Amino acid sequence: MACGERVLKKLDQARRAFEKLKAVPDLRVEREILYEISAKRFEYTYEVLWKAVRLFLLEEKGLECNSPMDCFKAPLLNTYLSGSRRSVKDLSEPL
Repeated sequence: MACGERVLKKLDQARRAFEKLKAVPDLRVEREILYEISAKRFEYTYEVLWKAVRLFLLEEKGLECNSPMDCFKAPLLNTYLSGSRRSVKDLSEPL
């Protein structure tokens, strides 16, 4: 499997997880159960997303990151998002 295919597969998995998360408010269950469902779906979506970003950075950009925070900071530090130039000190300011 080509590296681009692996990234696309992982991104599709993240997209499907996000779609399930967005559907939570439409569920007709008790409030407490709804809370548990939404927490689990958020947790799963976040996990799949950061692993997709990690795979992209490793296979497409040659960058290694081992934690969600590192993976989400890496594109900002390396200007992969929106072509903007931001420094480490800018990370404390909102995008």
